[in-house]
Amino acid sequence: MYMKNFFAFLLYCASLAVVACDNDTVDTPDEWFRDPVVTVSGTTVEVKCLTLFGHGVLASASSCGFVCTPVSGDDATPPLVVTDPEIADSTLKAPLTALAPEAEYDIYAYVSFGSDRMTSRTVTFTTGPADPTPDPGPDPDPDPTPDPDPTPQPGSYPGWPELPVKASGADLYYATHICPDYTFNGAPVIGLRSYTVCYNSDTRTAMWSAYPLHACYKGDQDRTNKWSYDPIIPNAVQPDVIVKSYQPQPGYSKGHFLASNDRTATEAMNRQTFYVTNIAPQWQDGFNGGVWGTLESACWNNICADTLFVVTGVHFANQNKTVTDNAVPPHPVVVPTNFYKVMIRSKSGNTGKPLYQLKADELQCIAFWFGNKEYKGKNPSDFKTTVADVEQKTGMTFFPNVPNATAAVKASSAGTWSF
Repeated sequence: MYMKNFFAFLLYCASLAVVACDNDTVDTPDEWFRDPVVTVSGTTVEVKCLTLFGHGVLASASSCGFVCTPVSGDDATPPLVVTDPEIADSTLKAPLTALAPEAEYDIYAYVSFGSDRMTSRTVTFTTGPADPTPDPGPDPDPDPTPDPDPTPQPGSYPGWPELPVKASGADLYYATHICPDYTFNGAPVIGLRSYTVCYNSDTRTAMWSAYPLHACYKGDQDRTNKWSYDPIIPNAVQPDVIVKSYQPQPGYSKGHFLASNDRTATEAMNRQTFYVTNIAPQWQDGFNGGVWGTLESACWNNICADTLFVVTGVHFANQNKTVTDNAVPPHPVVVPTNFYKVMIRSKSGNTGKPLYQLKADELQCIAFWFGNKEYKGKNPSDFKTTVADVEQKTGMTFFPNVPNATAAVKASSAGTWSF
């Protein structure tokens, strides 16, 4: 495998040399890509893009995929990024599902080799009308209960229940990571979201990661520990903590927002949790290695068929404390003063409906708030609070895509929780 990638990389370098000899101008998208071709079927599209890198070169790329952005979307709508396309020799392919009906989108392909990133031209396409829902016929043997394990469906940013209101700022980067295709309960799962992260280049930490928890993400994959840069966010603004942790040690460890244990269905899915944009300095003894880890595990006592939706984040009451990464010279990384989790799900757990269709009395929320320090003899329940309380402390707004997640719902932590 290493020799194959080495020769593919040599072929890539040779192709660069040919272009350099034949052209006195800078690279253009035409030199590396044909225009993406989009086939539209209602709110689902298939995109293909032929590259000109030569046979086998794409397999050695550090990252590749597509970036799709609503043309008329507001600033709160991040692009839909496909980071694990199908590679067929020199062609990239990917399906995009559950797009908005009759909406205009821009899309382009990208390929990265280390710090070199190349992109195709952007093409624009318009989705078709929403697929009509046929009138149900008579069911001679109706199932009295909902499907116990409906797989969460991919969708557009505005509909995802877990996402908070997006802040703006030159220091903030947003990335949505899509699970590589896999099989769950014998059925293929294509385009399922893993998590969305808000990353702050000033503090060099994540601000929050938002994600679903459901049985379809769980398997027997061990922790990969394959730390890497986030392929969607520029490497230059990320901390160099791939080989080593924050310095000095012992002290603050690389605290996951979306835990490794939350994505164990496949190796590729687990590796996405080890992007260095999904972490922040977290006190190890008695916190990351103690009550926080207990809370991460306890979240799985509360998953349900309807899906548990979580936001894990940090707060900076001040920026007085810093650690460093391992760059030369090292970059300062600001230590958060607080960590939190906020969660929402249906009360019954098996309504078979998306949360936006549920009434206020069918929803339940809970939150947990911690100082970034050592704790002894504590349980997660000792840190229980309300979503409203975390909103007040952080200035965030959670679950805006769940219309009936009212102030009263957010102000309560009651419900069928097991922490």
